[in-house]
Amino acid sequence: MNIDLTLFQKLKLIFKYFFSSFMPIELLIIVLCVFLFLFFNLKRNKTIVNIFIPIIILLFVAFMAMGFHEYTKSAFEEVIKLIMHYYYFPSMTFYFVIIIFTTIYLIRTVYTEKVSKKFKIFNYSFSFILFSLFVGLFSYVISNHIGLSIDYSIYKDQYILSFIQISNLVFVLWLFIIGIIKLYNYFKKKYD
Repeated sequence: MNIDLTLFQKLKLIFKYFFSSFMPIELLIIVLCVFLFLFFNLKRNKTIVNIFIPIIILLFVAFMAMGFHEYTKSAFEEVIKLIMHYYYFPSMTFYFVIIIFTTIYLIRTVYTEKVSKKFKIFNYSFSFILFSLFVGLFSYVISNHIGLSIDYSIYKDQYILSFIQISNLVFVLWLFIIGIIKLYNYFKKKYD
């Protein structure tokens, strides 16, 4: 089978599949109905649609996951392995991504007037902790003349590894709490 297809050939193949039997057509109609409910609900803003559409989507995904339970289990295990692999074998590249994200989010927090002072203080505190760990890490690296261009060098030194792992833990905790706060504020605003 030829895998090197043009964009037009790929689209043609997908449309051919959708109209090859009843099941793809049925699933396409279900997805179209959900989309149309959401689209027409933008004007009417019915609460019942806002409640039931996510439930229907979650049920649909749950039934698909049960239908492909072996694949779902395998995919879930791979995600857990990836998370555990990153925790036990962190990379400096991702650590820099965390610091860049923290910097951008801090700047956004400083200039955003929509958030409360408590939330700003919360973000400032976590940013302070992450930047302190970042500065501590690079102070240690510079004072001990350690090169970070090779990723495996971080596994040789317990201080570097500790700085990175604690920073990752603080970062994930920060994102988790922000997610809970955002969900709480969304539901509070939506149903109050």
